[in-house]
Parts: sequence; C-alpha cells; structure tokens
Amino acid sequence: MKNLDTLKALKDMQTANIFAALKENNEEKLKEAMDAWMQTGMDEIKAVHEEWEASHDEAVLESRGIKMLTAEETKYWDSFIEKARNAAQGVYEGLMEQLPTTEYKSILEDLKYESPLLNAINFEFAGPVIKWLVDDSAEQRATWHALNTPITKELFGGPFKEMSMVLCKLTAFIYISNDMLDLGPRWVRPYALQLLKNAIKYGLEYSIISGTGVDEPIGVIRDFNAPFDKVKGYPVKEKIKVTELSIDTYAGLLAGFTVKDSGKTRDDISSVLFVVNPIDYYTKIWSSTTFMTPEGRYISDVFPYPTTVVPSIAVSAGDAVMGIAKDYYFALGSAKGGQIEDDDGKSLFLEDMTTFKTKLYGNGMAMNVSAWAYLDITELTRVVPLVATTDAPLDATLTKVTLSDVDLNTTFDRLRANYQGTAEAATSTITATAKDGDATIAITCNGTSVTNGQAATLTNNKVNKIVVKVTNGNAEKIYKFDITRGTPT
Repeated sequence: MKNLDTLKALKDMQTANIFAALKENNEEKLKEAMDAWMQTGMDEIKAVHEEWEASHDEAVLESRGIKMLTAEETKYWDSFIEKARNAAQGVYEGLMEQLPTTEYKSILEDLKYESPLLNAINFEFAGPVIKWLVDDSAEQRATWHALNTPITKELFGGPFKEMSMVLCKLTAFIYISNDMLDLGPRWVRPYALQLLKNAIKYGLEYSIISGTGVDEPIGVIRDFNAPFDKVKGYPVKEKIKVTELSIDTYAGLLAGFTVKDSGKTRDDISSVLFVVNPIDYYTKIWSSTTFMTPEGRYISDVFPYPTTVVPSIAVSAGDAVMGIAKDYYFALGSAKGGQIEDDDGKSLFLEDMTTFKTKLYGNGMAMNVSAWAYLDITELTRVVPLVATTDAPLDATLTKVTLSDVDLNTTFDRLRANYQGTAEAATSTITATAKDGDATIAITCNGTSVTNGQAATLTNNKVNKIVVKVTNGNAEKIYKFDITRGTPT
C-alpha cells in the first residue's frame, strides 16, 4: 500500500507542474502534469480503500473524506458509473442541474474554503448574465427616488460602469480507470469531485491572477485600459520593485489605490490583499514580517497596514500582487447548466480509462486597474526595527515624611510640594524617606540645617519654614512645610 502522506506531497509537486505548464501555455506539458496528477489521485483513493478493506473501520473513512452517501447521491453516482461504462453513448449534459444539490453546494463551498484567494474576492452566482452595471462613484451608495418610478430612470448614483461579463468556459478533464469504477459510487465520488474541484480551483486562481481576457477572465496583473490584442489579450502591467515592506513603501502603494480609473477618489480601503508564491511567503514575506516582542514572544504577519497574505502558486516566484480584494468580481454561471462530456469510448488519453470533460462557465475582472499592483519582490529584504535603550529617569521624590507633634493640613503626597501645619511643642523630629535609596536628603528649619531623623527647633509666634530637598543625580525635588507655632507677630 502506498503511503498517503507521500502521495499528498507528490500531488503538491504535480500541482506546481500544472501551473508551470499553464504559464508556458504548453499543452504537452499540461497533459503530462494532469496525467500524473490524476493518477496520484486514483492511487490515493485506492490506498484508502486498501486501508478500509483491512479494518472496515468507518471512522477511518470519515477521516479520509469518504462519507456515507444519501439515496439521491448514490443514485447520481451509480448513473455516473453506468455512463462511464457505456461511454460510447455520447455527451452527458446538465452537470449543474443533475448533480445533487448537496454535491453542488459542497463543491462551491469547498472551493472557497480550500482557496484563500477565492474566499477573499467577490464571487457572485450570475446565471446567464452578460453585463453588470456598477456604480463607479467615489463611494458605493444607495439612491433616493419616487415610489412606483421605473428604477432605470432613477439611477441617481454614478458614474456607472458597464462591465461586459460574457461567460467563458473553464474546461477540465478527469480520467477514471475501469478498476476505479469497480469500487462503487462511494469511492468514485470523492475521486471525481476532488479532481473536478481542484482543476476548477487552479484554473480560477490562474485566471484571476494572470488571465489575458481572451476567452478567459482578466487577471489582476493585466492593464485592461490598454489596447486589447485578439491573440495576446491585455498587456501585463509594469512591475513595481519592492525591496522592503516599510511604512514608506506601503504608503506609496496605498496612495496608488486611492484613485479609481475614473479619476474619483476612494476612501474605503480598510485592508489589502497580498498574494505571493508559497516559497516566497516563507523565504521573504514571513521572515520580513515576523518580530520578537520585548517579552520574548514572536509575532507574525506584522504589516504597516491591515493586510491579508494569501500564498498561491498562481503567482510566479519573485512576484507578488497587492490590491483591494473586494474590487475583483467573479461571476459564476452556466450557459446550459454545465455539462460533462466523455471521449466517446475511445480512451484517447490513457489505456483502460474513460475521459470525462467538465465545463464551468464564468468570468471575472477587477473594477479598476488602479486597485491592484504587480510587484517585483526578488530583492525584498527584512526591515529590522531599531530599538534604542536609555537609562530610566532618576527619581527624586519622597515616599514618606513625618513631623512629630505637628498637625499638617493634608496627608503627605510625594507629588505635592507645599504643606501647612500647626505645632504646640518647641521641637519637632523630622524624618524623610526617599523613593530611590541612592537619593540624598537635605533638611533645613528657618535656614538651619537639620539632620534627617533629628529634632528641629520651632520658634514661637512665627511661621517656621521647613525645607526638605531631595537630590538624585540631575533630578531634584523640594518639599516646603510652613509650620505655625503660637500666634505669629
């Protein structure tokens, strides 16, 4: 039995090969990568099946994603297997309509859950929609108009941008060997759905980042305000070289996002999306945004502005894209409910296999070219925060002062400098305690020096001036006590 962890690692490598072939537009390499990827997918399911055959432990299957099927799901996948065994019957149409609702929702939900990039942007189920009318003003706002008035006459917002969203086909192939079909619907389902889901996910991620606009979505690295080439599509934006993720660098990038293509200013940039190749994330981004706190804890993803980092192999190593996630719209739809076609029983791709082709309909583009920046991070370096240490300020305050046989007008407070009081006795013992033990204390009574902790002589019928001076380096504080004895003359 093949090791499942080894198969997963192999699949990740094969996924990278698929993206490389897509970027090179190399059909031969793409076919080779897809063949290897799907074979590994079948090996995974077979490995789980062998594991289950040895124990018949349902908990093992649940942990591997092999769930119990509902009656509706069993019926569908039985018909799917029958279709595969009789491939010569032709085209199997209506995937979106005939696929059980639970399965359809599972695909869409899993796509967003498993892909941080797809989860971040705006997805809409648009059906057969071909145009969007979008408010391109400085802010998205509701409009006031009279009741029972046709809405088309009362669109007071704007200016409005009409976005053509003719649905394009995203085509993916899945190969199912005859021995896989023999395992039954419960085993065919996870294989078929996982491959379909991943093929769609990778196709969508690639098109959202790099799509040319030629029968496919327009990627965020494309300048759709520039002239369109029928073969090459829209040109790639000029890269912005980023060597450090400093406040100044971020400020410059954010400033570029604030002006829409229409010239209007946006003020709704609450956060940005930063999409980067997984290798670059760990070797450049993670290391550049991870710091140790004074308490000795590491904190990661520290950016000058709220930022969500999304690793994606749809972005080439050394590149990154940064922009406003909600500015990119993707419409999912279906021209005919979607469809799966087979290869008419000829097994064109691999021996002893039936080939199925699925088509997902949709289109997407950014609202504004200016909402996304294409970055060159090949020379990105870590910004090391400067930490300066200084001596703590010296303290020259008292924590306590007592004057025996003296009634002060208020309780002593180390931050308060002046006090008044009365005394009946001819002497008063003065004791002062400094907050810092290194501080020196000098006491005088009517100009005469008094040793700390000793008695001072108080003159009768006079306001006696007691001064306590605390010195600690260059810090100094003076406390004054006006003590009246008898009736001053």
